[in-house]
Amino acid sequence: MSLGSSHDFFDSTFYERVIELGMQNLEFTSLSDPELVYLFIHDDPDIKKVRKPNTKKVYFHDLSYFMRYVLETSGSLRALHKEDVKRYFYRIKDYKDTTLRRKKAVIKQFLQYIYRKGAIPEDITSEIPGISIDKKQLVNRDFSTEEVEQLLYYFKHNDSFMYALLYTLVTTGMRIKELTNAKWNELIYDANHDAYILQIIGKGDTPREVRIFEEVLESIKKVRQLRGLSIDVDLTDNSAFLPKADGSHYNSDYLGTFFSTKIIKTTFPFVSHRKNKITPHTCRHFTAKYLSQQNIDLKSISEFLGHASVRTTEIYLRRQNLRENLATLKLGKTMFSVK
Repeated sequence: MSLGSSHDFFDSTFYERVIELGMQNLEFTSLSDPELVYLFIHDDPDIKKVRKPNTKKVYFHDLSYFMRYVLETSGSLRALHKEDVKRYFYRIKDYKDTTLRRKKAVIKQFLQYIYRKGAIPEDITSEIPGISIDKKQLVNRDFSTEEVEQLLYYFKHNDSFMYALLYTLVTTGMRIKELTNAKWNELIYDANHDAYILQIIGKGDTPREVRIFEEVLESIKKVRQLRGLSIDVDLTDNSAFLPKADGSHYNSDYLGTFFSTKIIKTTFPFVSHRKNKITPHTCRHFTAKYLSQQNIDLKSISEFLGHASVRTTEIYLRRQNLRENLATLKLGKTMFSVK
């Protein structure tokens, strides 16, 4: 097996051959360090949870830096000790807490994987230091109803595509990738609830449903009409829900960047003076906050957004809850009446 370039690590041909011959017949003790990295990247932990290409790229990126450290300090994975692993995390401690936690998870999974496969004699992950997230490092994704309304009004009269995109994101809480992957034939009308429902595939290939309000649907239909596409609900229409000019799907990274750039160009003071730019994910946080303000329970919001844990939803709402619990906000307009 030759792993001469990074592209070779994403070629699944060798892995497919290994599966055909049987993973149990592979002698892991004789494999090189790059081969161990390759197998880990391709060997999905669950047959129904296949790692996406982007996930594999992140794993490869994190492990590439780690393997350089291994080469510099120990020479190989088989000569690596617990203290070496611990020192690596002290070396990279200046990364953001969220990035450190991701790197820790990837490296720990990898080292435990090659231990279980018998490539190294012991589990050397026990000395990896804990990493807690400083909540101050979390991006401020505050986005008020008034700001949303101003942007919707602006785009409604200036840019029908951005109007449809923003309106869809703030009312559904969809991830940008969920929206770009959605198809027109996944839209159904639920007569029992007199509502349009879009069936989407969320993170981890988990199916869920989001409601498409009629005003939002009208904005989508306008875009489709401009593209020369059908606006009738049709289970046979395989075009993208929010399509490009040829009916195909947008790339999620491209559309996310396009969205943020268009927002910045509006030059509203609340846009130009904010510390963090408004992104599709900002809209997702807005949806969570808005639903919470309508007294929707936390579990329902979490399920609606497709969160694997209610804890994630709590983090989304943390800033709002801190503001609402600010003691002096409960006192009315003033504390003293000075005549």
